Amino acid sequence: MQTITIDKSGKIYLPKIIRDKIKERSYAVAVLPDGTIMLHKLKRLKDPQKALKEFQKLPKAKKSISRIKKEIEKEAYRNMKR
Repeated sequence: MQTITIDKSGKIYLPKIIRDKIKERSYAVAVLPDGTIMLHKLKRLKDPQKALKEFQKLPKAKKSISRIKKEIEKEAYRNMKR
C-alpha cells in the first residue's frame, strides 16, 4: 500500500511506483460519503459524459466501504509480512 499526498491547491501526487503501473491518463473520480476516493479508468471515448454514465452503471458493492477497506488493509499487511 502506498501513501499519496494532496497539496493545498488540491492536486494529488502519486508515487512513482504507482505511476509506473498505470498506463492510462484519464480516470473518472468518485468521492464517497465517508471521504473514500475511487478512481476508474476511462475508456478512450470522445464523450466523457458517456464514460461517466458507464462508470455510474458499475455494480455496487454488497459490503460496506469500511468493511472493504479493512479487508484490503488486512490483505496488504499480510502481503507485507511475506
